[in-house]
Parts: sequence; structure tokens; C-alpha cells
Amino acid sequence: MISYRFKRRAFLTAMSGGVGLKILLRNMEASAQTTKSPGRLLVTHWPVGIVAGNGDALFAATSGSIGGSMGMQPFADNNLGADMTVIKGISTPGGSGGSHEGGTPALVTGVGCPGTRSGEQESDDGYAGGPSFEQVMLSVAGTPLKAPGSSLNYVNAGCDTRTDFGEVSTKCLSYSMTKQSVGAVSGPGQENIPLMPTLSPLTLYNNLFSNFVPPAFIDPNGVAAAPPPADAMLTALASRRSVLDFAKTEIDMLRQMAPGEAKTRLDLHFDAIQQMEDSVNVAINNGYPNPMGAGGQAGSNMMGMGGMGGAGGQAGNMGNAGRGGTTGMAGSGGRGGTTGTAGTTGRGGTTGTAGTTGSGGMGGSSGSCKNSIVMPANVMGAADPMRGVGNTYGDPTKQVNGSAAVEDSPNLATVGKAHMSVLKAAFICDIVRCGTFLWAPGTNHVGYKGLFPGQMNTVYQHHPQSHKIYTEDTTASASLTSLNTSAQFLFAVQQWFFRNFAEGLKDWKNSFDGFGNGLLDYTVVPYVTEVLATGHQRSSMPAMIIGGKALGFAHNKYVKGNFTVNQFWGLIGPSVGHTSTAAPFAAVPSGLSGLWTKPA
Repeated sequence: MISYRFKRRAFLTAMSGGVGLKILLRNMEASAQTTKSPGRLLVTHWPVGIVAGNGDALFAATSGSIGGSMGMQPFADNNLGADMTVIKGISTPGGSGGSHEGGTPALVTGVGCPGTRSGEQESDDGYAGGPSFEQVMLSVAGTPLKAPGSSLNYVNAGCDTRTDFGEVSTKCLSYSMTKQSVGAVSGPGQENIPLMPTLSPLTLYNNLFSNFVPPAFIDPNGVAAAPPPADAMLTALASRRSVLDFAKTEIDMLRQMAPGEAKTRLDLHFDAIQQMEDSVNVAINNGYPNPMGAGGQAGSNMMGMGGMGGAGGQAGNMGNAGRGGTTGMAGSGGRGGTTGTAGTTGRGGTTGTAGTTGSGGMGGSSGSCKNSIVMPANVMGAADPMRGVGNTYGDPTKQVNGSAAVEDSPNLATVGKAHMSVLKAAFICDIVRCGTFLWAPGTNHVGYKGLFPGQMNTVYQHHPQSHKIYTEDTTASASLTSLNTSAQFLFAVQQWFFRNFAEGLKDWKNSFDGFGNGLLDYTVVPYVTEVLATGHQRSSMPAMIIGGKALGFAHNKYVKGNFTVNQFWGLIGPSVGHTSTAAPFAAVPSGLSGLWTKPA
């Protein structure tokens, strides 16, 4: 019998540039020896604070972390109370820049902005005076936040980056350890380089998974296999083929090599990728019409490639140029498709009808694709124009040109859901262990229809409307309906951000990583905002720590006090292997002690 070591060496040689499959092999070997997953970090943000009500009546919990809290009800609806800690009382250091514009860099770096940028209509765009917390952790040699063997250390996702006047500060959550010169109105003119978010879920996907499989094989005579078509990843998605189809032979090798229970864990990797691809398929097909024919649910396709039917084992009824031999061969639908059963119809016979003796694919292991998210058309976060979109504070129902504001929230939700799906797959497959997720800047112009009381058909923009009232208006009563209509609108927008994020995290909670453990249990998700409320205060701010129970967090708690953002990160750091309290981190104060304990 050929030894495992020999097979492993042969597999790695064959993989060449197939970084992803090498990582899968590494994870299978590790999981065969331990049940412990690596710690992961996703830094997340929502804009413009909260509507807390008088005495925090609309935000504070009466039991556990979120029990009895009207404001936190979206998290309760998604059964996340036991998976989170809610904190009220975070402050950020002072410095240059406006409240949102100086507050956002200070929130993620723990350092006040040393100055503001020049060349913009306003002079309050603060530039970062230090690296962001996650970049500090990634810079430490041997940090477990880096996935061994992966070429990426982090990813930054954004859902909408539109601002008032093109400011950088409010649309960036990540700053490099490296500094660069910056045109400055004030300060030294040296900033830590902003690491801007990716607005396209497809681009994020390509960045993470484009070299997941090996390149074309070149035989000893120097003859290469036919190169993939231009934009191969897009073509694969547009024809509804899994990226895994490119490496079926290699995947079969990997499964044969997999030690014991690791076969099941390997299937989790593939399921995550399949779900992620399903979540962006429709949007891609809208932007790049399928050249192969109709495809879709019936599985029909002019070139017989199967659409979702061939890929998912739903129908298997092929077009008149069906691929495969007279007996047919199983498609990736053998993995379970939407029904969780092995595809038995194969990829198509010579008559365009699937053969009946297909090989069965990969076993239909989990059937998790039956809950695939189908995305609306044009999935792309709204990008900020070079000079921003302008000041619409005078009438938040209008754009600068006088036309009615546009309802953007459905697209924002769509892009957010797709990004969360891509990030989930990347964490499950251990391509990266660190990332950031931005819904929209503090100076955003996202439009919401039907959330303003009594104005169900009118679109109001979020941040511009926040300038209509002060923090006192958000705390004038313990009853939501007793607050003014602007405060009620802002509360509804807050609920929108919480609900959409909680739904994504519920999916993570119900997912398992490549080690067979709960994804959310081994991922810590700080959820933060740059100001307290409409008055732009940068103290007594809310924050949440979600997930990471297996990393040592004792959740289901509501904590109120006075804590610096540096202390907040001093609490988070050790959960993912960063134990130093050197700046920008700080020692955990007594009010936060006991929320985290090093796991055995």
C-alpha cells in the first residue's frame, strides 16, 4: 500500500498553485489531530449611533445581554442573546476632524487623528495617526490570525461608501502599519495608509478564491492543457458551475487521502463555497448574460452544461449538445443540490438527456444548498463619487440636484448578505482569519422608504435626517412613539442595520467550519459605531462583542460603565492570541473583567 506521506507529497506537487486545496489538506490533517479551530476576527460597524430613549430604556437589557430591550430585539429574534455581550460606555480619544470624520479613525486605531486632509470641500476629514487594531495584531510574528499557507492576511468588505464630500475617514475601517504623505490642512501630513473596503462581493470572492484550484497542467513535453477562457472565474459562475468543478480529479484525490472523520469536515468546505457561489449567481448572470442558453431551475442549457439543474441534481435534463458519454456522468449535483440527495441523473448523454448510471457525484453530504440565498440584480455596493454626493441636510428627501432621494436600502441589504456569505466561506475554508465589514459611512446617504412615520412612500436619507435633531430628542422619552418623528425614523434605521446583521450572524451560528466546530463560536465579531447619537458625542457609545464563546467569552451580559476603545480592544485581543497591552491596546478595567477567560 502506498504510504500517506508519499500520497501527500504527490498531491501537493500536483496542486502547484492550488493554494486553496493545499489549505484544505492542511486543515484535514490538523483536524484529524485536534478538534480545536483557529480563532477568527471580523471587525464590523454600523453608522450614526443609536436612539437610546430616556434612561437607555430603548437599548438597555433588563435580563441577559438583550432581554427586554426593544432596540436589540432583532438579535433576540435571531436567537443570539447567549452569543453576545452588549456594552454601553465606549469612548474614543480626541484629535482633529469632525465627529464622524475624526471619530471613525479613532474608533478603529485607538489614536486621535493628528490632522485633516486638504483638497476637499470641507476641512474636517481626519487622517489616521496609527494602524488599526487588527493590523497591529497581524503584524506580530507568529500571530494565529494569519492562515498558514494563504497569500492573504485579511479582507475588507464594504456595502456603500457614499459620503458628503468624498471624505476617506468615514468609509475606512482598516489602516496599514505603513505611513505615507498626505495633503494636509493641519497636522504633520503623515498618515497610516487607508486600506479601503471592496464594494463588490464578486471581486471579494475572486480575490479569495481565484487560485483556490491549480493552474493548467503542463506535461513533460511542455504541452499545456487548453488555457481557461478569459475571466474564467466569472465564466464558471455565469454557467453555474462550481469552482470545484475545475479540480474534480484533485478533489477526489483529496477525499481518498482524507484521514477518517476529516472527509465529513472536507465536505463542509465545499458546501460553504457552493452556498457562496449560489448567493451571487443571479447577479452575475444579470450583468453577464449566460452565453450558454437559459439554464436555470429546469437545468436546460444550449450547450448542455446544466445550469443549476446540472450543478444541483435538481433536474438533470440537458440541452442538445449534452456533455458526457452515453451513460452520463454525475455533475456537481451529486454533492446534494438543493434537496441534499446525490445527483443520479448525471451530466447528459448523447441525446441531450442525462444518462441514468451517473457516478453519484460526491455523496450529497449535507444538502445545505437548499437554503441558498438568491441575489437580486446588480449586486454592487454604491461607490462614493470623487467629491462625494453633497450636502442634502436641508431636505433629506432630495438629492443635491433636486430630484427625489433614491431607495438604496434593498441594495444595501443584498450586498451585505452577499459579502457575509463570501466572508463565511473564506473563514470556513481558512483562506483568511481576519476581516472588516462596513455597512455604510457615518456620513452616508443611504435612502430608506417607508421608515419615516406617516410617510410610507417617501424616501429619507439616513445621515442627512440625523442632522434634523439632537441627542436630547432621542432621549426625551422612554416610549418610542413619544419621541419626535425624526427620532422614530432613526430608530427604524438602527433596527434595519441590527436586523440585517443579526440574520447574517444567525447563518454563521448555524454553520460549521472545516474542523467541524461552530463557525460563530470560534469567530469574535466586534460591532461598533463612531458616535453615540445625533449630537455626535464620542463617549458613552454602544458596542457589542458577538461570537467567540469557544475562544473564552462569557456572553449573555449587558455592561454599562466608562471604557476607552483601547480597553475594549484589550479585552478582545487575547481571544485571538494578542496578549500585549502595549498601545494602542490597554489593560482591561475592572468593569470589563470576567467577560473573557482564557480557555483550557
